[in-house]
Parts: sequence; C-alpha cells; structure tokens
Amino acid sequence: MSMIRWMVETTDRIGMTLDVVRVLTDHACNIEAMEVMRHFVYVRFEHPQNEVERVQRDLLHIDGVQAVTKVQKLPAEERESQWVRESFKSRADEITFDDIVHESDLMRRCIQTARMVAKTDSTVLLLGESGTGKELFARAIHNASSRMQYTFVAINCAALPEHLLESELFGYEEGAFTGTKKGGKPGLYEAADKGTLFLDEIAELPLPLQAKLLRTIQAGTFRRVGGTREQQVNVRVIAATNRDLQQMVRKGQFREDLYYRLHVIPVQIPPLRSRPEDVVLLAEHFLQNWRQKTGKMGLVLSAACQERMSQYDFPGNVRELENMVERSVHLVDGECIEPYHMMFPEERPSAQRGLGTGSLKERVEEFERQVLADFLDRYDSLRTVAKQLGTSHTTIINKAHRYGLVRGREEERE
Repeated sequence: MSMIRWMVETTDRIGMTLDVVRVLTDHACNIEAMEVMRHFVYVRFEHPQNEVERVQRDLLHIDGVQAVTKVQKLPAEERESQWVRESFKSRADEITFDDIVHESDLMRRCIQTARMVAKTDSTVLLLGESGTGKELFARAIHNASSRMQYTFVAINCAALPEHLLESELFGYEEGAFTGTKKGGKPGLYEAADKGTLFLDEIAELPLPLQAKLLRTIQAGTFRRVGGTREQQVNVRVIAATNRDLQQMVRKGQFREDLYYRLHVIPVQIPPLRSRPEDVVLLAEHFLQNWRQKTGKMGLVLSAACQERMSQYDFPGNVRELENMVERSVHLVDGECIEPYHMMFPEERPSAQRGLGTGSLKERVEEFERQVLADFLDRYDSLRTVAKQLGTSHTTIINKAHRYGLVRGREEERE
C-alpha cells in the first residue's frame, strides 16, 4: 500500500473540495490531506494502477478541473501526520507582508499592526469583508512569527458540515464511526502542532464545536473523535470572519467566552473602496500574472479602464477585482483592455438596460442569472451568497448549476 500525491489543476482558484472528496469516497480511497484550492491531494491507495487511472478520469469529470497529475508515490511506512504537515507547509512558505500589494496609508497602517502582532504568540482575530485578503494576512503573520519554520494549516469552517468538521479539526480514532480507517486519523489541529491554525469564517463554526475549540485553545489539549486520551498541542490560532461577532453573541449564535478568547488582538482589514489608490496597482499586479500565464505580454489597461476602476466601489473587494481582470484577459481581442471587457455590473445585461426579448419567464430567468453571477464574483462561498440573497444554500447550488455559473467553485452540500 502506498500514498500517492496528486496535483489538481483547476480553472478557478476556488477549490472543488467536496466534489473531490465525493469521488475519492466512491472509490474507497483514504484521503490523507487535501487542499484543492492550493492544488495538492494526498491519497492512500490499495488499488492497482488501472484503478488509479479510473479515479483520475472521474476527477477530471468535475466541473472546472483541467488536469489531475500523479506527482510521486510516497512510501507507506512514512508517518501520516508528517505528510499532512508537509502538504500544508509547502504552500505557506513564500507568503510575506511584502506580497500584499498596496500604496495606501490605510493599508500600510494595517500591515504595520499585523507585523507587530506577528511578533507575539497571542490569538489573532482578522476582521474584514469577504474578499479583502484575510488568509493572505494570516499566512504573512505566520511567516513573520517565531513559528515560521513549522506548519501553517488553514480550514474554512463554512465548507464542511458539522459531522465532518469535528473529525477534520480534531481527527478520529479507529471505530469512532462507520468508515474510519485502521489506526484512526490525525486532525488539522495535530498537523498544526508548533505552528499556526487558521480558522476562516469562524462565525460558521457550530456551537457544540465552539465549546470544544475554546477548551483546546485554553488548555492546549484535545481528544480525537471517539477517543479518551488527552493529546497536548502547541498551536497558535488565527481566526477570521466577515460577520459581526458581537451581534452574534447578543443573539446567542456565538459563545461569548470564545469571542473574548479570540478577540485578544483584532486586526481590521479595510475594504477596497476605502483605499481607491490601491485599485489600479492591484489590477496591474493581477494583469502581470495573466501576462505570464498566457504569454500576452502586451496587455495593458486603457486610461478609461483605469478611471472606471477608480470610480467603482468593488463590493466583492480584491477578489472581485481579480475576477474582473481575469474576465477581461479572456474577452479582449487585441492588447488594450477597455471598461466593457471587465463587464462592470451596470454594463452587464440588467433591468436598467432592458432584459432583451422573450417571455416573462425568460426575462426573469435572465435577470436572476445576472444577479447570481454578480454575487458569485463578490463572494468565494456559495453559503455566503445564499445568506446575502436571503435564500437557502440548496437553492443557490441548484440555480448555479442551472445557469452554468459553478465554474469550479466549491460546491458545499448541506
């Protein structure tokens, strides 16, 4: 039996984590570590070579997956936790505060605060709207800290249902539930020992897990799911949210004691609309990345495009800007990117510009598709889109598939 390392290439930077889990589960593969968003999957295999090829073919059928490449085989006798650590560590090594593109005083002060925070070992709470770069800050803090030589592990608390989230965070013992692997499995908390654990969208953590997390942060010990033995860990926690945790505390949706335990050092990351002088600089940064990817080294932003970007609020923040630059690269025929290539919201088909021709049903569906497309540009999570639009998560998933808007996004199931 050996462990296989795969690289998954996608058309979107948002990973199809649950889709990949589903395929691997169907093939009875044991997933050791995965972060599809960062292009790596580790799988323990007991199957012959032709079965490996079948799994690769099935993974390629997932929307947005371009390639699945077997990078190398790893010896079975290697400790699993070691490979879990390495699978995450390799993707945080190079991120520093210098990678945060900016020239505004507002962002400069924010980075200055974060640099000071990095020198401590206290819990950090990153606050900011969706798309402002909270994970980038978390990685930079880790790499400027005394823990930089150890592992940085990230998990999105909204991406997994509660029954999977607990075992993902804390691991499980053999026999804890149906389908457990022999010897159990280490969780992400174990993988982050001596390093940093980044809990993104911490507001989505279920209340029962909030209590367990609080105890682990305070005592530095935890139990695997189904286990009785206390395990000691030395982990720095960085949490992030785009929600008002104080309001959630008042409503009984978030534990007050956990809030104050996380709120030791808050860092507020400003939205892009508060630092308009950074917009064109960021756009040029993203465009340069696409010049290198596509070989279109002559691509430029027109003066009109730069002016239009400076006037737009970017409710989806840096993520929305990045998506718009990517869109423009694919739509431009020549080398000069104009405002219409970026398709600013008011320049897309909308109610203000008419809904074209067709029946009432067709026009309503077109409007609905455009609204959903706009929100998918702004937010990285289908759950967040559902909350913003005041509808169910399942409805958003179904409509995104119906209108062909999934584009390799993380399809989170209830």
